[in-house]
Amino acid sequence: MPQCGRKTLDLNIILMRATNPRKAMKCGIYHTRVLVAVYSFFMKQKSDFKIIIACEESQTICIAFRKLGFEAFSCDLLPCSGGHPEWHYQQDIFEVLNNGTKWDLMIAHPECTRLTCTANKWYKPEYAERFPNIHTEREQAIEFFMKIANANVPLIAI
Repeated sequence: MPQCGRKTLDLNIILMRATNPRKAMKCGIYHTRVLVAVYSFFMKQKSDFKIIIACEESQTICIAFRKLGFEAFSCDLLPCSGGHPEWHYQQDIFEVLNNGTKWDLMIAHPECTRLTCTANKWYKPEYAERFPNIHTEREQAIEFFMKIANANVPLIAI
């Protein structure tokens, strides 16, 4: 069975390479935490570990996990662009989570446009005409984020 250490480092390096190079360190930090939890807590065989990657149409992370022997699937409202439609759910993530499959890990990439602190400038009253629905959009984004965070999956990385 895999142990913490070299296997975790190998998978972390693959995930860092699979993401945007400018954001590689940031993504690597988050994935390291997830992978340490995966390897140390569950200690399952890789082929028994079911992973869902939410809000990912590119299948970059899904393919990285598949190359390492994990049973991984991507999920997005858009069709996949990674070339493996057999590993992709083109539907709402919550429909997939409620279809009876027991997922061990969910990695989610929700749209962050309305969740970031850098967007706070646009919430001032002087921008109300320019962005009339911005407050409603933020509330919807927060609701979506919290539904992902509270999903019935043992390990969740957002």
